[in-house]
Amino acid sequence: FNLGGCKTGFSKITQGYKSPAKYIIHTVGPIWNGGNKNESELLASCYKAPINLALDNNITSIAFPAISCGAYRFPIQKACEITVN
Repeated sequence: FNLGGCKTGFSKITQGYKSPAKYIIHTVGPIWNGGNKNESELLASCYKAPINLALDNNITSIAFPAISCGAYRFPIQKACEITVN
């Protein structure tokens, strides 16, 4: 399948295909650059946009990884605060 790209902070939904999930919501997290390039707002959008897609598609459960906290170096404590809020 081809999503046709996805901008940072946005999300797209696909079928679950061979995974146990009925749907997969894809999102692109921000790369941490010190916090002065809208990273926090973009990360917040990475959680809000999938929740809105889930609601729009009558999805009743959702799971998230620690978006941007690995290779993109987003500070885990700051990411946790953004995620909970």
